[in-house]
Amino acid sequence: DTPVRRAISVGLMEKLKANLDWFPRYQGYLRKQRPPAMILWGPKDEYMPEPAARAYLRDLPEAELHLLNDAGHWLLETHFEVALPLVRRFLGGVLH
Repeated sequence: DTPVRRAISVGLMEKLKANLDWFPRYQGYLRKQRPPAMILWGPKDEYMPEPAARAYLRDLPEAELHLLNDAGHWLLETHFEVALPLVRRFLGGVLH
C-alpha cells in the first residue's frame, strides 16, 4: 500500500525465476550433505501449506518435522512460546 512496499513486492517477483532455477542445487546440497535439520511449520500457511513442509523430507528424511496445527506463515510471531523450546532442544542436540 506504499511505493516502497510495492517496489519490494515487484523485486521479489522479478527474482522468483532465479530462485526457482537455484532449487536443484539447493536440493542436491541437502541430499549430499544431510545437515541436521528441524522443520518447524504452520500448516495453516496459505502461501506454503503443509505439503511444502513434508517435501523437505524427500531431501532430508532424518529431519525433525514439527507441525504447529493452528499456526500459519508467521509462526514465530504467533507461536513463539511453543517454538522456542523446540528450537532450543534441537540446537542443544546439534551443538553439543
